Amino acid sequence: PMIFLETVNTISGLAAPLAMILIGLLIPTITSANWKMVKTGYKRFIGSAVIVKVLAVPAVACLLVWLLPIPEILGKIIIVQSSMPTITLAAVLFERYVHGRSNQLGIVALIATTIFSLLMLPLTVFIAQQIA
Repeated sequence: PMIFLETVNTISGLAAPLAMILIGLLIPTITSANWKMVKTGYKRFIGSAVIVKVLAVPAVACLLVWLLPIPEILGKIIIVQSSMPTITLAAVLFERYVHGRSNQLGIVALIATTIFSLLMLPLTVFIAQQIA
């Protein structure tokens, strides 16, 4: 069983890098027409995804850390983790199961939430230090 555990551990360590490689390969496939279609046709979806991921989820995490008796370091970790960018799995699932032109939506949503999450991260860390 030890060789099996080591093999599974090695393969599981490859999941995130392989997903990032896939996303890197998918980004150039977004043509200007597809980008324009996603921007105009799915502006509301992308906007709501960014608002929920960048503002609502960290706000709920802050509220829960403030209300519940959570140790200080754990509270800080919860708040910062809640503001991290969207998981790469979203783009992989969109590519695998959504066919047609809207499969670019997962990539665009991932890029948008990543950019806004990274911009908001310093503020989130500051808030986590004040609350927890």
